[in-house]
Amino acid sequence: MSKLRCRCGSSYRIFNWRKLKDGTPVFGYQCNMRTVNPTRSFVLDHNMTQQLSCDAISIPEWKLELMAKKIFEKVWGNQNKAILRACKMIESCQNGKATARMSAAPIRSQIEKIKKRKLNYAAMRADGELP
Repeated sequence: MSKLRCRCGSSYRIFNWRKLKDGTPVFGYQCNMRTVNPTRSFVLDHNMTQQLSCDAISIPEWKLELMAKKIFEKVWGNQNKAILRACKMIESCQNGKATARMSAAPIRSQIEKIKKRKLNYAAMRADGELP
């Protein structure tokens, strides 16, 4: 998860948090700095002033999904009207295709008429009637 950043500036690393009873894996995310280096409390207890550390806790996947849901709800608000409008637009496009199929018959007759003219002009040219 390179887009998710810890307060220390490091990226987060995904890990297998646990498995559900049905065997479905549940993932979590942990600060990469904390994964590689000792905890902040350990560094302070042992006066390791030069050692990099982070004390951020692991985040379960469901918590990130909940935060994203809340953010989208806040930004987008109630999208019922937009969804209904999109459905109406899709239906109108589908209805437009059906009417386009129905109106194809006159176009086909025009195509046939033009093909006959082309054959007639070719015959007239072959007979010498047209230069």
